[in-house]
Amino acid sequence: MDFEETIQKIINQTGLTPSEIKEKIQEQIQELSGLIDEEGAIVIVAKNLGVDLKENQNAASLDADQKIGELTANKNANIVGRIVNIGDVKTFSKKDGTQGSLLPFFLEDTSGMIRCIAWGEFNTQIANESGFTKGEILRIVNGFVKHDRNQKSLEIHIGSKSRIQLQPDNVDNRLIPKKNNGNIKITKIIDLSLSLPFVNVEGLITGIYGPKPFQRKDGSEGKRASLGIRDDTDIVFITFWGDHCDKLNNIELNQYVQITFLTPKANYRDKSKIDLTATTNTKIIPINPSDSSVPILIEKIQAKTRTISDLTQKGGFGTIEAVIQEIEENRTISTRDGRQIDLMKIIIADETGALRLNLWGDKVDPNLQIHQSYRFEEVSVKLNNFSNQYEGTLARTGQIAPIEKSIKTTHTIEQPKKFLPAKEATIEEINQAEFYSIKATLIRDIRRITIYRACSKCNRKIDNCQCNPPGDQVNRMILNISLDDETGILRATLMGERAENFLNTKTDRIKELEDAGELEHFLKMKNLELVGKEFQFRGKTRYSDYSNEYEMSINSFQELDPKEEIENLLKNLNTTE
Repeated sequence: MDFEETIQKIINQTGLTPSEIKEKIQEQIQELSGLIDEEGAIVIVAKNLGVDLKENQNAASLDADQKIGELTANKNANIVGRIVNIGDVKTFSKKDGTQGSLLPFFLEDTSGMIRCIAWGEFNTQIANESGFTKGEILRIVNGFVKHDRNQKSLEIHIGSKSRIQLQPDNVDNRLIPKKNNGNIKITKIIDLSLSLPFVNVEGLITGIYGPKPFQRKDGSEGKRASLGIRDDTDIVFITFWGDHCDKLNNIELNQYVQITFLTPKANYRDKSKIDLTATTNTKIIPINPSDSSVPILIEKIQAKTRTISDLTQKGGFGTIEAVIQEIEENRTISTRDGRQIDLMKIIIADETGALRLNLWGDKVDPNLQIHQSYRFEEVSVKLNNFSNQYEGTLARTGQIAPIEKSIKTTHTIEQPKKFLPAKEATIEEINQAEFYSIKATLIRDIRRITIYRACSKCNRKIDNCQCNPPGDQVNRMILNISLDDETGILRATLMGERAENFLNTKTDRIKELEDAGELEHFLKMKNLELVGKEFQFRGKTRYSDYSNEYEMSINSFQELDPKEEIENLLKNLNTTE
């Protein structure tokens, strides 16, 4: 029922004239300082007059209900199903300055599940109805189906021309899933998909990280935390933002838990991987495997025995029985926060392939022997973006045990190249942490050069140096530049000798100019020389949480000859013709 139909309903039940009703609507808008529009105000007016607008729900016929699993984008639809989850009503300011509201919830039928978003006060007031609870049946009439922001799954929007029916009539029971009697539907980590609106997972907590503060673009401070959880198929990381970080209170490592109402999202560094994000309704439910009232055994999350070939197809999690081919290195790593962590790198092989395996901390075992067969329990295998090879890491809860097994091995691992091949790309095509090679122009003046005192051995700031004994104190330079290739703009950084080579000036000389107050003039001359020039840049990209964009750390660069570039372009055109 639209605005005029609602007015007619009020006329029929109250006897008021249209002008009297519209006058009450304007009074209501003024009373709320213009924070609602006419559509929202008429709902309040009707309620004050005792007019029940819920009766305006037009009955939808049995044939009109579509299966959720068969919905297509950019079309109107009627669906019926069982309420799975309900979010909170959220308010926001519209472009015209008025106040809007929305209510998210999830609906499930026997063919699938979909996120529903009710818009406007007329629709969001259903949150106050007693029948609007998890497990109840609901019908949406004339909702609009569209892709979500990730373009991976569908959602249905309930607007001014849509209707919501609680406990509807004429329902095809074949569409209604059985009522969940408190049992949580668990998704295996290996089965996670971006097409799922939300998931529940279950497993063992392998790591807890944070919370850590960060600064948003608007200058305000936020916080972020994450944890790792594994089941018998794989490991996944879950991110908690803001107040959701409090959900990690009293949670411990190696605790067996169920974590509910998580949203799957593509990993910001590697779009082929899936991470999970906590929502308002996320709960972490500790489970005691020894509790006989809970049908869960810790043994069921033991990592399955898998071959190296299987794990290096696309990564994964499992137990490997293999021979140690080589012990590459055994050293101590200094972390940024000053901790010392032991690291052992070994190469293992079975009948199907070979794998470099990293052992950290107390997993380092000096008694490991080359040519001995071992069982490596709980190994996580992922692609190393630096070496472009799959590598394994023994989990914190993993174990190594010698086995009496003859394993024939014919595979080995090539040593990673010192200079890795870079992927040719445009700035627009950069979408993951990887080595890229781009042709781009310096488009903005260099206004600042950062110089700090560094250790000559590790290049870290003197305050962060862990060298024993430390190296000499030297000046080290950081140079930030902006690049453009007509497909996009990229922020890039040159450090140390690379920055010196780009400016053709040593850091000590830059420091002298800065101390003498002549750096501004120097940069003015350099900008005249460099801005507008095209270079071939090669470097490693990473995603910046601060700028929400990819940035590049430049490893090498080469100025391009315009004449040569034109000749190459003409050659390509002639070849094409």
